[in-house]
Amino acid sequence: LRVAAGAGTTAERAVRARLPRAEGVFANERELADAERLLQREVDAVAMDGPDADRLVAEHPGLRRLEENLDVERYALALPKREGALKLRLDAAITGLHRSGRLRALDEAHGVAQD
Repeated sequence: LRVAAGAGTTAERAVRARLPRAEGVFANERELADAERLLQREVDAVAMDGPDADRLVAEHPGLRRLEENLDVERYALALPKREGALKLRLDAAITGLHRSGRLRALDEAHGVAQD
């Protein structure tokens, strides 16, 4: 099974860790999007973000998505140390979204998995 993923990405690390018997295809000399490589049958599968995979499957009914995610990504914001006031405001906003349930609703609306 030839599985494409962007070189140096969390998708590449997930393919290497979770699919040890697959042939990882990380080089992309033709610079095609991995989804295009799949559609052209250059690879058998693509490791990609869940929302992108959902859109691809919706646009191409001949494709299917695995139900289980290969990995969970964590996102963070990095700010200069001098931006302490901004950090406090961002922390408060994110905490408010979390407590109100709005953060979960946004995640669900955009296909972002909760861990």
